[in-house]
Amino acid sequence: MITWIQTSLNKHHKPLLGTLLGITIISFVFFGAWNGASHSAKQDYLGVNLSNEREREPYLDLVLLNKILRGDRSDVTQEILRFYVLNLNLADQAQIPALSGEDLRKGVETLFGGPEIINNIMPQFLTAANQSLGTSPAIATARVERFFSNSLRLRKLNDILGGPGYCAPYEAALQWRLENTLWQVETATLPAAAFNPAIAPDEKTLATYFDANKEAFKLAPVITATYALFPSDDTDAKDTPADTDDSALRIFYYNNNTLPEFVGIDSTKLDEQIKSRRADFVKAWRNSRIRENLAGRLSAALAAQLPLDEPVSDTKVQKFLAGEKATETPLPPLSKGSLPSNLPLP
Repeated sequence: MITWIQTSLNKHHKPLLGTLLGITIISFVFFGAWNGASHSAKQDYLGVNLSNEREREPYLDLVLLNKILRGDRSDVTQEILRFYVLNLNLADQAQIPALSGEDLRKGVETLFGGPEIINNIMPQFLTAANQSLGTSPAIATARVERFFSNSLRLRKLNDILGGPGYCAPYEAALQWRLENTLWQVETATLPAAAFNPAIAPDEKTLATYFDANKEAFKLAPVITATYALFPSDDTDAKDTPADTDDSALRIFYYNNNTLPEFVGIDSTKLDEQIKSRRADFVKAWRNSRIRENLAGRLSAALAAQLPLDEPVSDTKVQKFLAGEKATETPLPPLSKGSLPSNLPLP
């Protein structure tokens, strides 16, 4: 039963083992005082005798050890014990298995956020656990393992209860509080096929209903956009000679090596590839020069025909696009609440 928890303790805090016996004896007094103050009468709840120390132990461990993890100093009450009895009973009915060994270790790592955090806090936690449980180090370690296994089962139970098609955790708690209530339930079944009401409101009724429920019909603003492709002409290529020297191509590659024309180029053998693929390098260089010339020409035309300091009508924009022989393509409508950070164009 003494598995990875004891291994971690022995590895990081061996001197701790020599002091645990004294802590255990002192803790036993306080634990016994609480135990003696408990109700002596038999207290059965869901088949668990909470007045029996051995039967109560797993649920009391959940209370005491959770108090250590949370730094909680509240009193231990029968209501809290019953809460854990109820939840572990539900976990049994849901057939959630107990964990041990490697599965338990991985589950605890998930709870604490990694093995490094476990190694840092587990020795201190085991010290506090021995002090709170009032037992030997070996038994305390086994009870801590059972505590973590039950905690992981309850976490899984909470996921199940909160999932689709199940009752929520607060509903289970409500059922727990009303467990002694007598219920009488009656049901009525209405065949859906026979339910065919005549619903034909007139325009006035619809308008009145719409005005009273406008928020329910509110739609997010929609943004429409169009992109334009501008063709280059002879003037854009007038200062781009048919060829250039290797040094210019080399500089161009280093400044523009992300261009699609340079896919597969090995930069460690650049000089050899400039010679073997010279046509590709020159084409990429000339196309880049043409795009720069086109951008400069369009910028000048925009400044002249559509100045920013004057109102611009749609008619002027369309006239400018037509004059540049641009091709317009509308993009799909975009919702204002879910605009993409990058919008790839076809």
